[in-house]
Amino acid sequence: MKIKEKRQAQILKLISSTEVETQEEITLYLQNLGFKVTQATVSRDIKDLNLVKTSGVQKRYKYMASDQISSEYPDRKDRFSSLVRDGVVDVRTAQQFVIIRCHTGMAQAVAAVIDGVSHPEIIGSIAGDDTIFLATESVESASALQAEFRQIIKQS
Repeated sequence: MKIKEKRQAQILKLISSTEVETQEEITLYLQNLGFKVTQATVSRDIKDLNLVKTSGVQKRYKYMASDQISSEYPDRKDRFSSLVRDGVVDVRTAQQFVIIRCHTGMAQAVAAVIDGVSHPEIIGSIAGDDTIFLATESVESASALQAEFRQIIKQS
């Protein structure tokens, strides 16, 4: 097994057993195991492993493998609503696009559950650190999605 594969296996082991909030925590963990890593290396590993931040205990954020989100929370609609309430700050439209502003680090987790719910009106999504762009087929679809997200946010 290559060093990169061993390092990434250790990262997956860590996040499955502990709530890890920062890349620095992962870097220190790997360094304590004898890996010579920097924060930039850990950042690339996080991207390669498709890790996302999601809410953990006491509103802390934690890293989680994106494919674990739907398995840890089998009722996708409930997880969808919960993450939207916890992670979304504002929702706006621009023509047929829905722009979702999230708390820092939450956009990928929110986008993952949006993708998992499979809204028929969403053509595609792009997530950054704190912003999600959703493409829809029409201005009407974008407005309907905006209303849905705002309704969920109000429920908190």
